[in-house]
Amino acid sequence: MSLQLLRRVSSALLPVTAFMKSNTMSTQGKPFGVPYYDGNEENLSDIERWLSTFEGGQVILCKNEKSGVAEITLDHPNKRNAMSGLMMVQLGEIVKALENWTEGKGVLLRGEGSIFCSGGDLDFAKASAGAEGGFKMACYMQNILSRLKALPMLSVALIHGQGALGGGAEIATACDWRLMTKDCSGIGMVHTRMGIVPAWGASSRLAAIVGPRIALELISSSRIVSPQESLQIGLVDHIVDPGPEGNGTLDATQWLLNHVRADSQVIRAAKATMSSFEHHVGYTKSLEDERRLFAPLWGGPANQSALNSRIKHLK
Repeated sequence: MSLQLLRRVSSALLPVTAFMKSNTMSTQGKPFGVPYYDGNEENLSDIERWLSTFEGGQVILCKNEKSGVAEITLDHPNKRNAMSGLMMVQLGEIVKALENWTEGKGVLLRGEGSIFCSGGDLDFAKASAGAEGGFKMACYMQNILSRLKALPMLSVALIHGQGALGGGAEIATACDWRLMTKDCSGIGMVHTRMGIVPAWGASSRLAAIVGPRIALELISSSRIVSPQESLQIGLVDHIVDPGPEGNGTLDATQWLLNHVRADSQVIRAAKATMSSFEHHVGYTKSLEDERRLFAPLWGGPANQSALNSRIKHLK
């Protein structure tokens, strides 16, 4: 198997039971020489109830029983499809529904309007600021996105318009493939300009997609990567035409349909084989480190300063 293929298939994957425990974990101190959250893991149901109090936007699921392809739409246009707490919970409910869809073959994940997703809702970020809030959100989103990645279906993130920023870029890395319209602004891990680091599992997944060296450069620089460069470094897999609809949905849907022509059980077996490989590669410890290193930064001085200046949306 080629190094490029290994990078593409070794994404951050881990079942909920591997890291979502309600028991107390031992104090870790500062194993990396930086603050490291040592609070307890929390129950998913409790986190869901907490996240659901932060309303705004919606995540929509549409299943096509004939083609076996589902479409997930992030819909929060007045916030550039930023993820509210409620949208995170809705995404979790959709992932659960797809886990139970035994005839499903493919998933197309896209954003409504002029952007894929601008990351976390800044109002939610301000209201939930603090290590405990950051850790709970990270636990939940790592779980949901790991399960999205593990679905026995072929998944595609369609990035268009103003692109995928921060948490939006993290969501895109949880799909098997990423497609981008040729006129898209790009994809950016803009976390460091917000005084934080990735928290939804993207550090591990990005390193698996493009390699640790490029992943570190993209995270540390917070720069937005153009469609052509994204294709060149393997961050996206195909460039599509925006088409008359302006978001590339027609081209992206056809691209996905071309990959799910086989019988559903064949497609699902092929994906399960890759998921089994990814699980044995193992990212349990790196995911735990990611959320515990992120938590002290959530609501910290650098993060608060960035939130107050809304720097994420500045070029």
